[in-house]
Amino acid sequence: MTPAADSSPSTPTRPVTGLTAKQLSTFWRDGFLIIPSYLSEQEYTAALAKTHDLLHNLDLSNHPMTKFTQEHVGDDYFLSSGDQVRFFFEEDAFTASTGGESRLCKPKEKAINKIGHNLHGLVDEFAQISHRGALGARNAAVARDLGFRDARLLQSMVICKQPEIGGAVPPHQDSTFLYTDRPSAVGFWFALQDATVKAGDLVLIHGNVLHKSERNVSDRGRMAYTFHLIEGEEHYDERNWLQVPGGPAAFTKLDGRG
Repeated sequence: MTPAADSSPSTPTRPVTGLTAKQLSTFWRDGFLIIPSYLSEQEYTAALAKTHDLLHNLDLSNHPMTKFTQEHVGDDYFLSSGDQVRFFFEEDAFTASTGGESRLCKPKEKAINKIGHNLHGLVDEFAQISHRGALGARNAAVARDLGFRDARLLQSMVICKQPEIGGAVPPHQDSTFLYTDRPSAVGFWFALQDATVKAGDLVLIHGNVLHKSERNVSDRGRMAYTFHLIEGEEHYDERNWLQVPGGPAAFTKLDGRG
């Protein structure tokens, strides 16, 4: 007699790997942690291909041509992007023309500073490396090891860092513009292309969470995908720029079950 199909012993579920004790020690000492080959070749290739697809299919006919500068923070196109996928231009992608108006002087694929801020919620290729599937489970395990009890993914974006015009980003702390009481913001950063000093690679200041990047003066792009987590049990300040319909409770749970 053969056993019923559902009577065979179940295979034990392997625990999802988060961080080792050494990795945790390094993170708390330096304020950051580098994990080589965190994405598989298939995962980063899919994310990079989707980025190129989004850039290629960008419709400029109804775009407000918002540039990503320090002054853009009062722009509704930016402020209402928390639950959208929107495109922000490099400042130097434009040149002044007669009459004081500016015009785009780069192909659109080479003119975008970043795409944000809800890629994880609206684009499957980015959901799969954020909160869904096997990598989502691993990200959740990492978050738990860092002390998160209710990790919430609230923003995601591709930083394009375009060849020759990719703008510098001054030193900043993510928790100052994604503020919770107590501060809890943590960023995950995935390189989609190799970075060099000339390409404006990410600079992390040891022992601090300040980070910056210089202008890309090379002839190569330096694309990266990044998302941020906050602790859902902490108060999310209503003065933060990023607000979404439904409030903080609507931020995506990172619990390994996405």
